[in-house]
Amino acid sequence: MEEREGGSSDPVAVGAAVGCGAVGFGGGVLASTGLLTASGVGGLSAAGITSGLAVMGGTMVGGVVVFAALPAVGAVAAAWGGYKACKWWRDRGSGEQPRFPQ
Repeated sequence: MEEREGGSSDPVAVGAAVGCGAVGFGGGVLASTGLLTASGVGGLSAAGITSGLAVMGGTMVGGVVVFAALPAVGAVAAAWGGYKACKWWRDRGSGEQPRFPQ
């Protein structure tokens, strides 16, 4: 994370990153559950979960890896986006030319 003059990160931007990360994690959980339900044999029965994991990952172990990664990827992406958006929003009035976060 970027540091300010005093050596501390912007607490508002860090708070936004934490909040957005939690939302991204929840979205990743919902997305993985929805994908698991829809792929393979429909539903969340034993046959539905087994076939859904095998369809998405090639094997059941591969499917577990794929579905376990979705919440983590969602959390990291949302936290990074929230942090950058907050930094961009707060830096708009600093006299610098506002630019979209990179």
